[in-house]
Amino acid sequence: MKDKQYVKFFGIIMLLTLLITTGCGNDKVLVFDKEKWIEAKANESWSLRQKMAQYLIGEQTLIGKDKMEIIELLGKPEEYSNVSKDEMYYTISLQLYSTKHSCIA
Repeated sequence: MKDKQYVKFFGIIMLLTLLITTGCGNDKVLVFDKEKWIEAKANESWSLRQKMAQYLIGEQTLIGKDKMEIIELLGKPEEYSNVSKDEMYYTISLQLYSTKHSCIA
């Protein structure tokens, strides 16, 4: 009888611990907003861009869009001399992701 109470008590403690640790995270996804996306680049608010990028990936927003539609949504991509015409790069959280990258499109 005591063993069942111990298992039940331990299970409740583990569940509460799990709920508290996952609920206290700061990695909340932020809905994409074009104006905030552009401002975040100007202000170097990379965490804001990263959260919006998570939203774009999760919602598969860029899948099926052509180059002009992506530029309309995300703004002008960064320019690099070694980038082909088929690739576009946007700075996110001090890392570069291409629209050609499997995680985004």
